[in-house]
Amino acid sequence: MTRIVVLGAGQVGCCVAYLLSFIGNYEVFLADKFFSDFAKSVVKNSSVKSNVLDVSDVSATYDICARVGADAVCCCLPFKYSLPIATVAHKLGINYFDLTEDIKSSPAIRSLSCKSPQVIVSQCGLAPGLVNMLVNNYAKDFSFLDYVELRVGALPKSANLPLNHALLWSLDGLVNEYIKPAKHLVSGKVDVVDSLSNLTNVTIKDQQFEVFATSGGVGSLVSILQNKANNVEYKTIRHRGHCNKMLFLLDEIGLRKDLKTFKRLLANSMLSVAEDQVIIDFFLKGQNFAGDDHKEHITKTYVNLDIGDFNWRAIQWTTAASMCVVLDLAFAGYFIKPNDFCQDKINLKDFYNNRFGKFFDL
Repeated sequence: MTRIVVLGAGQVGCCVAYLLSFIGNYEVFLADKFFSDFAKSVVKNSSVKSNVLDVSDVSATYDICARVGADAVCCCLPFKYSLPIATVAHKLGINYFDLTEDIKSSPAIRSLSCKSPQVIVSQCGLAPGLVNMLVNNYAKDFSFLDYVELRVGALPKSANLPLNHALLWSLDGLVNEYIKPAKHLVSGKVDVVDSLSNLTNVTIKDQQFEVFATSGGVGSLVSILQNKANNVEYKTIRHRGHCNKMLFLLDEIGLRKDLKTFKRLLANSMLSVAEDQVIIDFFLKGQNFAGDDHKEHITKTYVNLDIGDFNWRAIQWTTAASMCVVLDLAFAGYFIKPNDFCQDKINLKDFYNNRFGKFFDL
């Protein structure tokens, strides 16, 4: 049986481990330094095997992957651990998958795939990941794209919360996407803007939101579309008022120079919620292959979903199932060349037909 080590027993890591063991024919080892009551429940109600270890210790990660004879490792840890773990996988000659949105880590990780035969796929979650794959597939109907805008948000259903948001996923990842530069394509050239810039109010399916630039979500899509598109822009969806509160804390209060305090404030102020929603909203405008003007506007909304013994929040299952599809396809021989080790290039039909991808059509 194929053996998978999942690093990180957080909300998404637990879901990845559970889905792989519940839906797939995988032997799964979930590793982390601390297991919450929820993580313990996931292990108790599945065939997942728990392993308590300091996953930030590269040597410890190497040892467990070698000891259990892992065929792959899924990194569901904060972005700063992605490259060290990918390097471990590279040394062991096993497949590697992660969820990172970090604009510095992912290119270095992709370069490893050119140096060895194993499959190394970075950024295979929600955004980057699922949304980039969706846009890239719809872009195939265009001979030329004048403008592409991606909007993605994992949101509490109510805006009546401190800071107009809730802590739905990694705090480190959230802060990273708010402070690092946001890559986009302008007049065919790659450029960057400050995150939390280009704030705009929007209405999506009769709901009032705001969108603004954030780092990492566009993934490799800018590079993939560079020879086909003039302009590509990625924005995050939030309840209105959130962006200005973040700018106030970072720039007016001065917490951009004290990120430790900023993180502590967010952790104390952003409540956890039992239900959320993931919204994907994107536009493509250009010409089709007949030379006619062509437009696409796609909106998808995902909510909590019962899978097995658990009710998973939208951000959990969409991110986890997306990673599981990529892993499942990899072991089925879907990826052949190193430059194809990218979720963006997966055919949409192949994604939805996968046993994990079918959750997105429910």
